[in-house]
Amino acid sequence: MGLRDVIVARDKLWWSTKKRSQKKREAKAEAKSRGLDKSRTGDVAGHSAKIIAEQQQKLSDGSGRSTNNTNNSNGTTSHGSRIPSNADHTPSVCLRTSTPLHCCSWWQRKLEDKMMSRSFAQSLNVPVPDLLWSGKQPDLVPFSALLQRRRPYVLKASMGSCAGFVFLMWQGHDMLHRRDMTEYELVRKMHKAQREFPNSTIMVERAMRHAGDTTVKAPVVYRFFMRGGETVAICVDAPSSAKWCDAKWGSLPFYMRTDEHKWAHKPLRIPSVPHQALLSEYARRLGKAYQVWVRIDFFVTDRGPIFNEFSMTPWMGNNFTTEGNEYLAKHWAT
Repeated sequence: MGLRDVIVARDKLWWSTKKRSQKKREAKAEAKSRGLDKSRTGDVAGHSAKIIAEQQQKLSDGSGRSTNNTNNSNGTTSHGSRIPSNADHTPSVCLRTSTPLHCCSWWQRKLEDKMMSRSFAQSLNVPVPDLLWSGKQPDLVPFSALLQRRRPYVLKASMGSCAGFVFLMWQGHDMLHRRDMTEYELVRKMHKAQREFPNSTIMVERAMRHAGDTTVKAPVVYRFFMRGGETVAICVDAPSSAKWCDAKWGSLPFYMRTDEHKWAHKPLRIPSVPHQALLSEYARRLGKAYQVWVRIDFFVTDRGPIFNEFSMTPWMGNNFTTEGNEYLAKHWAT
């Protein structure tokens, strides 16, 4: 008996012992979310959207025009409301609370949660991936309904970095990490995510395909390095290749990453960047609302640009070349 046979036997044993309770949980989940109806994204998604809507309403003036929540010298917002003292409100506390959105000078920490960032982008009329299911209990993920769709999907935790808890699933294979994954293994990964990030929500999204692409694979990601509403750099990150550009989509004359020489000689496997103007506009819109330095990631599909996530600490600041560090630091300081 090989290792794969042992894994399969273990999974069969696990499912047989959990069969009755699993059916009850799936029935409860089906009744709650009405299958995979795109018009209903679950209580968690609705709660996040409600939070964002309430905050946008609070930040609107008498004419209905939304304004930024900026600090004045007297410690108040532009609307005169008092900002909580940093001594009374630490970044970790800010991250664990969902309301109010603009609670302190660290409010952007809330958008590390991908459920909150989805709603934030939607409030600015920036498209996001279709959310098929969301919840706090990994055991309730409706795998049977997902299999019936016969389409690829993305299972991920709302907290985490470097795609550690993101799985692009198609016919039992994780296309992102290039390995087979059983339902049992996926559930265990989501439980691990919640142990590391207790506030994390489990999400199932429709898989994104690059514009004009008909195959199932890891999509091209367009990463915008933003300083407020200003674009500093753009990384077109394709599988096994990448291209770094300036704000006008011109190639940078130096390596940004220390490992870039390994694949810089390979051609970028997309002939051109579609929807450049709209991508730049969405990045500017989100960056301006975010107010501080951030990386904003997008997909480009046949439907146009789709927001993916914010990254407050891209690649944890590691593996940038000296030239890359100096280039980013120059824009950071000015």
